[in-house]
Order: sequence, then C-alpha cells, then structure tokens
Amino acid sequence: SLFVATTLVGNNLANYMTWKTRACPPEPGDRLLQKTPVGFDSSVGEIWYPLLTGTELVLARPGGQRDPEYLLRAIREHDITLFKAVPSQYRAMLMAGGLDRCPSLRLLFSGGEPLPTPVAAELRRITGARVINLYGPAEATVSATAFEFVGQPMGDQVPIGRAIDNVGVSLLDEAGTPVPAGVVG
Repeated sequence: SLFVATTLVGNNLANYMTWKTRACPPEPGDRLLQKTPVGFDSSVGEIWYPLLTGTELVLARPGGQRDPEYLLRAIREHDITLFKAVPSQYRAMLMAGGLDRCPSLRLLFSGGEPLPTPVAAELRRITGARVINLYGPAEATVSATAFEFVGQPMGDQVPIGRAIDNVGVSLLDEAGTPVPAGVVG
C-alpha cells in the first residue's frame, strides 16, 4: 500500500507549523527540549515551533537523545512541557522509570515509527499529558497527519489520524488506485 500526502496550499513547513500552533497553542512557561540532530527532518518542529510561538527552547547535549535517563533528568531539571520522541525512545524512557517525576510535561508528540497503543496509554496514564501521534514522510516536512490519543479503545497501534492543515491524504492500493474511505490502503 502507498500513502500520499499532497500540499494543498503553501509549503509543507508552513502547513505543519500552521497546524501545530493551532492544534497545540503555546502556554506561558512552555519549554521544548530540542534533542533531535538537525540533520533529521523531525528536528524541524523542535526548532520552528519555539521560534514562531516564543516558547523557550532548551538544547539537549549532543548525543543525549540516545540516553533515556539523561532525557528524563533534562525534562525534570528544565521543567520541559513539550517533548517529541519516537515510540522506541518512549518505551526506553518508560523502562528507565521516572516519567512520573516529570510533572511539567503537558504535550507529548510521537512519530517516526508506529505508536503502540499500550505505550501511548502508559504515557498518558503516568504523565497526564496530551499524547499526539504524528505521521508523514520526510517529503511532507515531518508530518502530514495527526491523531490525539485520549485513551479510547483501539487496536494494537494508535491510528495515524487525519490530515493536518492544508494537506490532503490519499491511501492507495497496490495498483496505485485510491481506496474508498474506511478501506485499508
């Protein structure tokens, strides 16, 4: 199957930031931990969201993204409110323990890999933060779809959600033909 994201208006970065600032408006005192190396597309949201919203940006040490205990410590020490990680990174942080001692977290973004429902449920239970699953190929400038996990029953993985602002999404079958709504692509 194939997933196609089409820009309807503007460019991909503008669409992503328009969606993110609307769907996840900043709050006073917000701090985002920028831990993704800038060579990766997912660093875009970590860099541009603070620039556009005035959110404080806290830079993680180089290589810090590979150390779950360091990330947990940085979240606590800097009162990080906004954090993005791949599901395997969240799983490592859950296994390390300590997310329950990160009361500042209010918004957790996940992307880059399928988000297992049990991981999303545990993140939400422990932190009380909003958990948003993002999906999109690098060509879409990080994300083309989003789904907020609020604890509702679902399958093994959190859905990829709906298209973000100014983006169209089509699911295609093996022959490249769009599938009808509700049909697996």
